[in-house]
Amino acid sequence: MRARPHPWLVALVVLLALAPRVAPALRGFNFSPDAAEYLLIARSLRSGQGFTLPIRVRFTRPGPARHEAYAERAPLYPWLLSALVTPEPGWPSPLLQLSGLALAALAALLACSLSAEVARRRGLRGPPLQLAVLLGGLAVGWLPFLVRASVHLWAEPLGLVLALGAVRLAWVGDERPGPALLLAQALCLGLARFARPEGWILVPVLLGWHWAAGQRRRALLLAGGVAALNAIGVALTGVLAPQLELLQTRRFEDLMAPGAELGVSASQVAQGIARNAWHQLRDACTPKHAGLILPLAILGLRAPGARLLPLAAGALSLATVIVWSTDDPSRFLIAPLALLAPLGAVELLVRWRRHAGGRRWLLALALGLWLGILGHGAGRTWRGRHAPPPGPIPAQPGTPALADPWRYALVTGREATLAEGAVEAP
Repeated sequence: MRARPHPWLVALVVLLALAPRVAPALRGFNFSPDAAEYLLIARSLRSGQGFTLPIRVRFTRPGPARHEAYAERAPLYPWLLSALVTPEPGWPSPLLQLSGLALAALAALLACSLSAEVARRRGLRGPPLQLAVLLGGLAVGWLPFLVRASVHLWAEPLGLVLALGAVRLAWVGDERPGPALLLAQALCLGLARFARPEGWILVPVLLGWHWAAGQRRRALLLAGGVAALNAIGVALTGVLAPQLELLQTRRFEDLMAPGAELGVSASQVAQGIARNAWHQLRDACTPKHAGLILPLAILGLRAPGARLLPLAAGALSLATVIVWSTDDPSRFLIAPLALLAPLGAVELLVRWRRHAGGRRWLLALALGLWLGILGHGAGRTWRGRHAPPPGPIPAQPGTPALADPWRYALVTGREATLAEGAVEAP
């Protein structure tokens, strides 16, 4: 019986994953401060001004509006985005958002491959394995948080692809060890932290996994490759890691207040971590956000052979929970839920096969809920409203302090700072 996913089934999953994204990606540029900053950095790179932002919205360091942004943004996504943009100012083209669709399609493809591997390790073959590929791939492709992120110019889809790739290559290397696969895994693992700040946590997780499995030579070679890649990255950027300022303040908004002093107490740290943990757990257990991924994945923890997925998912979640000053589970849960989706999909099918008679209809109902809830959540993005482009924004003399420096810099190409008391773009 076939132990690999059918190519036509994988193609179907990719097409279904793209379906709720095409309209919201192409109907107009989906503005957010993060997307604006990635674009502004990419334009600066393209115009030869380096990895700089023409706006200052954080005030922990004095200086001009245009400043080097390696300490504020992970560099990999702006570097890649710079190949797609032009240096001229103006409202961005929605065609740029096709890059997010391509990354989401690649994430769904990797989820299909992971689902097939988990199914094979659980003893599924033939149609059950193909169904696992369908469920696991769609669970990631239709993950509402990922749908939202992939129709914006955000770095989360890129970080997700690298995380899924690193985990998948860890399993592929078990079966077909070789220098090419080891190099590919080192690239995914080393680049993950340059795509998203929490990507660093995958390094000790996967190195420890290989070491515990007796693959010590592979773990050492992988560690050497990742260390070399990170040394190059630190030499190029001059920054050990981005966003370290988040560990020096009680709330992220404090960084955006002129004259604010940094500092945080132990009780504030504990409260922030507890809040983050609760919010992530709440959203992961909410069907409209995550379907049935988490409860089914928990049921599958006892199964041997696939525990790398929950280990990596838990580590990525922990890496964002402990950053007490930020709280955005809709973005921080994307990679953990995507890693758990193949495990949950296979667990559903294993239990479906195990139970006979009248109880199978319950699992059939769970199968319908799995696809129905996630499909509904993904479809809400399709029906969402799109904010129209701003009207003409005249350039102002000097470096103005504005409530919305992001749109001003995008449209005019001029420098600006955030006005006192304005912590978010309207």
